[in-house]
Amino acid sequence: MYLEKPIEELMKLIEESGYSTYASWKIQHEMEEAKRLYDYLIEVQGVPDEETLKRGMSVVVVRYYLFLLNRLKYILPYDAMGCQFSVPLFLLEEFRDENILEKIKNFGGIYTWLESCELEHEIQKFITVHLDPRGIILYMDILSHRQDKNDIMPEPAVKLSMEKWITKKNGTEYACS
Repeated sequence: MYLEKPIEELMKLIEESGYSTYASWKIQHEMEEAKRLYDYLIEVQGVPDEETLKRGMSVVVVRYYLFLLNRLKYILPYDAMGCQFSVPLFLLEEFRDENILEKIKNFGGIYTWLESCELEHEIQKFITVHLDPRGIILYMDILSHRQDKNDIMPEPAVKLSMEKWITKKNGTEYACS
């Protein structure tokens, strides 16, 4: 799980290892999966279907985010005066607070039994994928470098010999030399 690390570590990892590595491929896919989940949870206002509800950590983090967003809506009206930029920054600042873990645990209600370490990882993932603009920049950077190279195969691909690789395209296996 790469997204459990701070964005600075992810950027450094990509910078050191490059864009054609398994790590960058995995980061891209983790970000896509997390983004879909968070967007879905925000769309349903933190009340997901039963299958998604089993992912209690993400549900609690998104519910707290929606609570803060609603609270800020009354304090700072969302209008043409720049609040569309300041509200996300206030939320990012709140999620980076050193007491965020306790705040979410206190807010969580039935989820107060959650493992602190796992909840901390989920908070970091939410910050990287949804709140921190650098996460979006990192994702777009990885994506743009991936599009430069047509078929980048992850490292754990099956290698037949020094000359041949098995690749899958449209469900058909090809041996390339």
